[in-house]
Amino acid sequence: MRNHIFNSLLTVATITYSGNLAAQQKPNVIFIYADDLGKGLLSAYGQKQYTTFLYHPTQLPHGPVSVPEVYPEIQNNFQLTPIEKEYASMVKKLDIHVGLILQELRKQGLEKNTIVVFSSDNGHEIYYSQKGRAEKPYRNLQSGEFFDDLNNKYSSSLSGDIFNGNASMAGLKRSNLQGGVNVPLIFYWKGTFAENVLLPDNRYVVYSSNLGAAIVENTGWKLRHYAKKNIFELYNLNTDPQERNYLIDNYPQIAEKLINILIRECESDLRNGINKTG
Repeated sequence: MRNHIFNSLLTVATITYSGNLAAQQKPNVIFIYADDLGKGLLSAYGQKQYTTFLYHPTQLPHGPVSVPEVYPEIQNNFQLTPIEKEYASMVKKLDIHVGLILQELRKQGLEKNTIVVFSSDNGHEIYYSQKGRAEKPYRNLQSGEFFDDLNNKYSSSLSGDIFNGNASMAGLKRSNLQGGVNVPLIFYWKGTFAENVLLPDNRYVVYSSNLGAAIVENTGWKLRHYAKKNIFELYNLNTDPQERNYLIDNYPQIAEKLINILIRECESDLRNGINKTG
């Protein structure tokens, strides 16, 4: 099981110090697995006067759907199918595990000199499909059409995904639609990190996918390349999170600017924006 644990991650970077740390100081690296969460690892290592990096990779929530128990409050939710109840319990167990780590940091007096980073490795995927409910291959349960990530884009409301795991955005894992690439990313450092820090408008993120590369600006403008047909699409995510309104003909200057940046970031070859690893 531990070979598969890296499918999603919870990283806890613990920085413990007295005075100034030497710049060349190497961190003590500790892996924490689910079975170890209650064994005082933070207590054992956290008080040492050097940098400590704690890494907690977790299979929760991921496929295959498997959990020791379905929590009673979830078991009694009759809106969920049996496999959906198991998946929901996986999410709850992850929440409990995060709580155990934060609780131990407070207990050991390490909360104010610890950076906690929480994230995952990809956007939404469905592991709880069944006939008539979020079916695989994914299709629109109202029209019967299969989603193609171009003319028929995946959405939770049309697929029967009761959890709306991509927050009503388009697409799933492996696509360059936002639902496939948006991930939770939380940085927490008590008393140090300010809340709601704004980033500059000209900041952008470029990423690859199975479909091709895409670029998103902090302003909300997004351009994606559908490599199979060499198509560029331009959206404004602030008003169109489901990427349905094609704006490339309305805003040619914005499109041209983003295309140039995207090509540059792909080292002049958009084929570099195609994920080849799965």
